[in-house]
This record gives sequence, C-alpha cells and structure tokens, in this order.
Amino acid sequence: MGIIEQYKNLKEYFFTTIKEDPDYKNLEKNERFVRIVKALKSETTLVCCCFAVYIASLFRKFVVPLQSTSPMTLNLFQMCQDLIVAICQTFLSQDVFMEQKKGQMTLKSYGKLKNVDFSKQTKENCDFRTAANRNLQSISDQLIKKKISSALKKALASCAEYLVKKLPINEQTVADARALHPAKRLENREAAIGRLAYSVVKAAGIKNVQREFGTQESSIDRIVDAVKDEYKRWKLETIPESYFIEAGESKLNLTRPSYWREEYNLLDIESPNAQKENKCVPVDAYWIKVGLMKDENGMKKYKHLSALALTILTLSHGNADPERGFSINKRLLKIHSVQIEQHILVSIRLIKGWIMLKGGLIQLIDLIDLSLVRSVQSSHAK
Repeated sequence: MGIIEQYKNLKEYFFTTIKEDPDYKNLEKNERFVRIVKALKSETTLVCCCFAVYIASLFRKFVVPLQSTSPMTLNLFQMCQDLIVAICQTFLSQDVFMEQKKGQMTLKSYGKLKNVDFSKQTKENCDFRTAANRNLQSISDQLIKKKISSALKKALASCAEYLVKKLPINEQTVADARALHPAKRLENREAAIGRLAYSVVKAAGIKNVQREFGTQESSIDRIVDAVKDEYKRWKLETIPESYFIEAGESKLNLTRPSYWREEYNLLDIESPNAQKENKCVPVDAYWIKVGLMKDENGMKKYKHLSALALTILTLSHGNADPERGFSINKRLLKIHSVQIEQHILVSIRLIKGWIMLKGGLIQLIDLIDLSLVRSVQSSHAK
C-alpha cells in the first residue's frame, strides 16, 4: 500500500530528484535502477499494484481467521465458498459459477465447477473493482489496456481454477459440519447430522464411541438416531445468549480514524475492521456448555450431539503449531540472516506468540503508548 500511496512521489524522485545525485551516471548502469525506472514509466505498473492489493484483501478475509488456534472446522466450508465466489464474481458471469437452490443463489457443486474452463468464460468487460479498475480506464493506449486487462483475467482464472482444485469444497464431512454451527441452528440439516454421526461411529468404532459419548447404545443406527433426536430438540431449544456472545464491550475502539483505514479508503477497499461486531465465544466452549444442559430429571439433554460436535471440532483446519513454527523460523532467518543469535530468535518468537495469543496487533493497539515506543527504540542500547 505504501508504494501506491507514494507513487507520484516515487516517480518524481526517480525521474527528477535523483538526477541531481553526483553518482547518477553510475546509477544509470545499475540493472535494478533501470528496472525500477522502466516500471515507473509503464502505465500498467500502478494497475497491477492496485490489483494485487485488491486480491490480497479478498484472501485476507480467508487466511487471517485461519491463523486462529480456535477450532474453525464448522466455518471452513462456507469460508472456502465465499472466497471462490469473491474471486469469480470479478471476471465471470454469475451463471457460470452459481446456481439456484431452494430459492437462493449458491456456489455450484465441485462436480460442476471442476469442468468449467474459467479462462474461456470471462466477461468481455470485467470490473476489476477498486483503484485497479480506475487506473486501468485511465490508460490511453487501447492496445496496452486490452493486453493488461487480458493478463488480469488470466490471473483470476488461474486463481479460481487453483482454489476449486485445492480447497475442500468436495469434502462431504466439511460441508456437513456446518450443521453444527450455532448460526445454522434454525436451518434444517438433519440429513447432514445423520451423515456426520454415521461417519464418526464408523471410523471410531462402537466401543470408542460408547466411551467418549457416554452412551450404552450398541449399534450404529441407534447412536445415529439418538444424535438426530437431540439435534431436533436443540433446534427448538432456547439457548442463553451468554453461550455464544461474550459479555461486556470490547475495549478496542474500531470507530476512530486510523492509518490503515485511510489506506483502505484510498484503494476503495472496505477496511476489515469497518464493522464492529460482538465477540463470539469459541465454538468448542459453546458446545461444552450445551453438553452440560440438563432436563427436569437432571439428565444431560444433548450428550450425544455435543460429543459429536466436539469430535468434529478436533479436525484441524490447518497445520499444527509446531509445523507453523518451522515456517516462521525460516522467514525470520531469511529476514535477519542465519547469523542471528539463538536468544534473539527465541525472544522474537515469544513476542510473536504472545501477540497471536491476544488476537493479533489490532487487538493490542490500546497498549501501544509512548513508554512502549521508547522501550523498543532503546532495546539495543547498552
């Protein structure tokens, strides 16, 4: 974003100001300098930068939540669908990737999407959204405009094809898991619950399920029926709001102006924190509370259903923390070189881990004060 914000100043510097440098003649022979000047002279550079930021903003809504250590299995399928739709609607007609089901437009099934040749289905006039589209329209040379437009369409088509191939939109278990999300409680997904229960019992075995579910049922069908019966009752249950909404207001003030809010506005992209939302209780904590609910006889009302939900939530939505740690260490060594001392590497990891535990930097903005800034500035002082 910084490059886009300072684009005019960068052009002024590389085209005019830097010529006053005594060493300018040597700079003209530098390959990197030549590449930078060539890129700044091109009308397409700013278009590509804005386009890259727009695509990154779409992926941010998908990737950032998945960095959470909280269970995301129940959200995963919907998040995958939303990402594919967000990419496709930029360059495709809706009928190519969407279909009507039960009066609502939804993403087509994997079986239909995998046969779509996205590169040949692009719209004649694509709306690349935001500042990318605005800068594209300002290109005077129609041949260049057509060429860059075609390149952007090709990039989007490749992205869509890759997502359809790699994301788990063809996994029935992932799709059925949505039925256990509190937000989907009023929808009729009894068949999905039945498939989930059958899959879990089949995979784990009757004895293991009896032990984990705390049930005496001795057949798959009876366990599945018990889960489905509890699911029907759960749909009609009056669940206290405290089960899924944290009490109290967040200390974070998302309404005040900020640097990043202005940056997003510059690119006509909605800030990810533009909407202030209530903070939800982690879904595993929700199902633990539901599992403890009792009827008038003191018996647990949803022991089978809550056990099924907690079992499904053990499915990981990403790499394990140790695996992520290897990737973080690799990036740190690339940034600071392999000469970095071990205690410094450990310190950086501890700080990053604490920030992630608190929900990311945006959640810590109220803790950044003058004393903290001075502590960081003097951290290398002897």
